[in-house]
Amino acid sequence: MAGKGKKTESGTRIYIAIAVLMVIVIVGLLGGILWYNFQKTTKLTIASAERLLAESSDKTVNRVKLFYEPVIAIVSLSSRVPQVVKMDADPDDQRPTLMMSGLRRYPQIFSLEVGFDNGDFEMVTRISGDERAAVRQKLGAPDQAVFAHELIGSGNNGERTTRWTFLANDGTPIEMRISDETTYDPRKRQWYTVAAQDGNVHQSDAYLFASSQEIGVTLSRRLNGSQGGVFGADLSLHEVSSFLADQKITPSSMAFIFGDDGTVMAYPDESKINKNVKNEGESILVPTKIESLGAPAIAALFEQFRQHLDGKVWMMDVGGRDYLARVSAFANPFGQREYLGMVVPVDEITRDIDEIRFDALVGSIVILLFILPLFLTIIFVWIDVRLGRKPFSLADFKKIDFDKIK
Repeated sequence: MAGKGKKTESGTRIYIAIAVLMVIVIVGLLGGILWYNFQKTTKLTIASAERLLAESSDKTVNRVKLFYEPVIAIVSLSSRVPQVVKMDADPDDQRPTLMMSGLRRYPQIFSLEVGFDNGDFEMVTRISGDERAAVRQKLGAPDQAVFAHELIGSGNNGERTTRWTFLANDGTPIEMRISDETTYDPRKRQWYTVAAQDGNVHQSDAYLFASSQEIGVTLSRRLNGSQGGVFGADLSLHEVSSFLADQKITPSSMAFIFGDDGTVMAYPDESKINKNVKNEGESILVPTKIESLGAPAIAALFEQFRQHLDGKVWMMDVGGRDYLARVSAFANPFGQREYLGMVVPVDEITRDIDEIRFDALVGSIVILLFILPLFLTIIFVWIDVRLGRKPFSLADFKKIDFDKIK
């Protein structure tokens, strides 16, 4: 009986060893397959994100260029149109009508204006929509007004006054008023002085629009007529910022435009743009620098971008978090070199893959817990049959004295 007991204990040890070995092999094989598949999937996901980042970057650059090109054409052509370049306004003046037509066609234009060498000034501004509610309130315009027409000139007494007319979409006057004497002089503004020097289209520095306190620039060109003056188009950078804010590959990805010296040209979060004025007379702003944004990933991109000017996507570690980054260099319509930077957190790209990995792992473990006992039983029965022994059963396990096995 003692020999039979030892034989049973020895057989039990063999079964346990086989069971442990089979569990290790199956779990290792399953884990290896899962690890390999998800590593490959992660790499493919990141590679797809790199291609998407490159395509999005190129499309964004082209879109930014298209933002400026039609406005440059309007400024260049309008500065030659006889109805625009004449100084004297009259009841049949077609200049406001032409300006309203341009504003309807190109929503990125905030205002169109013309200034003359004698100081006279005329401007039409779009003030409709929820985004222009603050402008309507500041001007005291009716809620239904679509355009605000401003005309500055000297009266019979020599005093310069401003006349405001608020217009419907078809140009029908809704309300008109004349304000007190004004000190505004277009001839002292940068958009006027830079354009008066030659026949090219120029862009001003960023400044605060007086009517809305929005940040913008003015594209301007000298009038091609018998009377000296300058025609200009105001572009609110809010439109560019809104466009960049929409260029999201993942929730925290970021696209922005900057210059060689780290000056931010356009940024999706307008609250980060510096509104400190360095020239009170013209409301020209102090340039916003990348280091002032408080965005570590953006700062890291700027530090590394000169090493990656070939347009390729690269990986960078910022505070223990991996990012995909890309910089696209382009020349703006005025010959200045600018850059579009884009950063995308890698963990946001692979988040879905990580969730799938976890779900697959849990599912595999559940399946393993159900299948493994049956699989081991089949293996043990097969071994016993091959050895010509009575199959090892559950009853045999109950008779085992595991203390002796230890």
